[in-house]
Amino acid sequence: MSASRSAGEPIVAHGARMSWAGLLRPGDEFPPIIASRLGVLTEESGRPLRRFFGSWSARYRRFTSNLSAARVQAEVAMPARLPDRGIDCVIHWVAPRALRELGPGSVCAGDGWPSALWKAFTSEIDSLPPGSLAEKLRAFRDGRRQGRTAAVAEWREALREGRPRSPAGAWPAGGGWIPVPATLRTQDGTTTCIVSWDPYGREFPSLGDALRSPDDGREPADLGGQARYYLECTLARLHGVRFGPRDALRDREFARSPGVRKLAAPLRRLERERIASSRFGRLGRRDAPAPSAGPRHRVGAR
Repeated sequence: MSASRSAGEPIVAHGARMSWAGLLRPGDEFPPIIASRLGVLTEESGRPLRRFFGSWSARYRRFTSNLSAARVQAEVAMPARLPDRGIDCVIHWVAPRALRELGPGSVCAGDGWPSALWKAFTSEIDSLPPGSLAEKLRAFRDGRRQGRTAAVAEWREALREGRPRSPAGAWPAGGGWIPVPATLRTQDGTTTCIVSWDPYGREFPSLGDALRSPDDGREPADLGGQARYYLECTLARLHGVRFGPRDALRDREFARSPGVRKLAAPLRRLERERIASSRFGRLGRRDAPAPSAGPRHRVGAR
């Protein structure tokens, strides 16, 4: 592992943050990236993992990416080695400070993790075994002495179950996604990364099916915003991310909708320009800090 990656904390992106459009969304940027690599996510049990639009962002009122299980493992791999039972992803390394903090510009704020949970974790960091923040989060999950709060108890219970709950509900501590410590394998060995997952997400065959689902208060506030999020996810194909048979992120019907067609050409052109630029480059092969697209503001969900 390069020195730059070993100095950062690995965060797995399986939705909009797999593209520059999602990472540098105007006014809604993700923390700067130290490095990134293409990877694959699989279930620890060996069962096929599925990805779909099933996590509802109450903050932005749109459907976002989710996984069918929480007990997952990630591997840095060349595309030819990615197993059919897994899903392609991008693994980003960020500065420890961006992961540890709670406020605007942090990973916690960006992925919408419950702030009460993250505050409980970070307040106990010094009492946890030595290691990276991701490794400490694993120890915090498995521990019983630290974090005796309702938010932590709910988080631990959700991770023990490991599957989306039915019927879908609302995360008691606020927000949809929660941080999941997962095994990360690289050519240099095994470590720990963090994956975001929604224990209350619903599984839809496609984004169109999600949008046509019975109204339970989950109606996008802005179809243009939903279209942009969809494109931010699928632009990952330009970086080498594949969407296979276990993957419901690609929706050809929705891709032909007026909202997507209006945004597709300019966003695709900008993504290609960034890939060709020495300042940005292709995600999955990156070992340099990501430049800012403008003034830093709060980061947003997925």
